[in-house]
Amino acid sequence: MDHSSFRDFTVKVNNGSGVIFMVSSSEYCYVLTAKHNIFSNNELSITRTLLDVNGHLFIETLNVIGEPYCHSDENKDAAIIKVRKVNLNDVIYRIDNLQESDFEFHLCGFPLVRTGSDGFRINKVNPLHQKIHGYIEGELIPTALQDEIIGQSGGGILSKTGESYFLLGVQKGMAAQDDIETLSRVTFMPLTFFDEIVNENSHALISLLPPFIDSFDILIPNIYHLDGFQVTKDLVREEFHAIAREVCKKITPQSIIGKLKNKLLICNEPEYNIYNIQLWTGFLEVLVLVKMHLPKGEEINVGYIDILNKKTMIVYGSVKKNWQESISLLYKTDLTNLIKGGCIYVVSSTDHKPTMTELRPNILKSIANVPARRIMVNNSEISEPFEDVKVKHIFDLQMKIINKNDLLCQVDAETVMETLENETRNIL
Repeated sequence: MDHSSFRDFTVKVNNGSGVIFMVSSSEYCYVLTAKHNIFSNNELSITRTLLDVNGHLFIETLNVIGEPYCHSDENKDAAIIKVRKVNLNDVIYRIDNLQESDFEFHLCGFPLVRTGSDGFRINKVNPLHQKIHGYIEGELIPTALQDEIIGQSGGGILSKTGESYFLLGVQKGMAAQDDIETLSRVTFMPLTFFDEIVNENSHALISLLPPFIDSFDILIPNIYHLDGFQVTKDLVREEFHAIAREVCKKITPQSIIGKLKNKLLICNEPEYNIYNIQLWTGFLEVLVLVKMHLPKGEEINVGYIDILNKKTMIVYGSVKKNWQESISLLYKTDLTNLIKGGCIYVVSSTDHKPTMTELRPNILKSIANVPARRIMVNNSEISEPFEDVKVKHIFDLQMKIINKNDLLCQVDAETVMETLENETRNIL
């Protein structure tokens, strides 16, 4: 797998390293680093070494905002630096549980032994176990001595899986200070250290969560791409976007998480995927259609989510190739909120545009591998889980709209809203 994109998140902080973390601000993002890097120079210098489209190196200097925020505990070598928001196409998702982190991780940074124009380096690292004060010990693969690692302290422990990037922690340094004991062992800080800094400085810092968690606004350009749509695509998309902007005023992903928590995830799904961008893009697409057909004057707020979740359940599941891989675990998920005639929309980690977007009861039975009597449903409402509840991929919403292209290609600015209301009335 190509890990060259890790350099986009990685910065040099004085004589050490750091990792960029995007948060819910239009003005700034964070650099997470080791606080001993901050005090290594009289002045604070933060730079990125990037490649342009022709493969040429260039240096970007980040603009620091105010003073760094250092952990108050002298045993915790963590610091957050506010910098002017940088241009990044991707966000990093956090991982807080070692037991969930079965990915391939890499320490990214700028070791001092790299004296050329491009000092960026990646070292594969295997997280091992927790240590005193909450640090985590890891093993570098292949082995490396302390002289080869100096300068990478503060660098991120990063992974890329599919289209998503993950951050497990930030390096503190080698596990010990002699060449024998330190052979290939490093110590890094969990992200909870940085959460503690945020809590200590809540007047000035916001939570370490992806920027779209505090507002659906950022996701609006991602909804209803309608690929293959003809003629009036921009007009139809703009109508969906206008409705999405109304939805954003009353509800946020964070408020929905507070209401539904892990009911947003298929059984055994790692908790960090509750922050997955595909999940919240799909959720917004559902809310747009719901809002379109609500009686005039009614709003979608967090209180409405309980009503929605009885009829329409949106869940996220990780798959390797095909969204149907999620069905077996789906039927081991708590489905007790659903009523008869309800629908489950699956948002999958891959297979974003399947050709088969709805599974018939006989197919569900054949691949579920769970007896109907073992499925967790409201038995007073649902007697036949495979027949009484529909299962669809989230792309089903777009596909049904795309299939109405012949009707929608005739709309104009005056008729688009009424036509969309009529043609999408029975999609959900």
